[in-house]
Amino acid sequence: MKRLYLDTIFFFLGRGLQYLSRYDPMIRREISVWPDGFTFSFYVSPSGPALHILKEKGKLRFKGLEWYDSDLIIFFKQQDAAFQIFSMQLPFYTAYARHLASVKGDPGNAMIIYRLFNRLQTLMLPRFIARRVLKTISPLQKKDWILRFGLYFSGLLFG
Repeated sequence: MKRLYLDTIFFFLGRGLQYLSRYDPMIRREISVWPDGFTFSFYVSPSGPALHILKEKGKLRFKGLEWYDSDLIIFFKQQDAAFQIFSMQLPFYTAYARHLASVKGDPGNAMIIYRLFNRLQTLMLPRFIARRVLKTISPLQKKDWILRFGLYFSGLLFG
């Protein structure tokens, strides 16, 4: 059951990042430092699931739920830890501090991914849930509400 939940969450996270990389200036600014062809993955040990993202033509592209060797990989050491993080029971920074997740690649790029996912969670999650897992939540402006609407009704379905 946890595997199915994580596959579903990874699918929606991938689609959400793909959508936001087209329309959100903050996301575009963050990923502008990466060269085209840059890839990152989330991988849950020992046998998946995984999330694979590629930067292509200045935007992020969701490549699927298969694991590929990437420029940056965030490993979750057990399925239970990934489930706690992605079911909003445990903040990522706490999981990392408890050594439930590790990073292979440039730590600076890992921080960019952390900021991307914070932004995605701010827009995707209701405030009462986001407050439990994010250290800070910036207030949503009018343009953020438009992004949120687009994310819900177009981004998550079609990327």
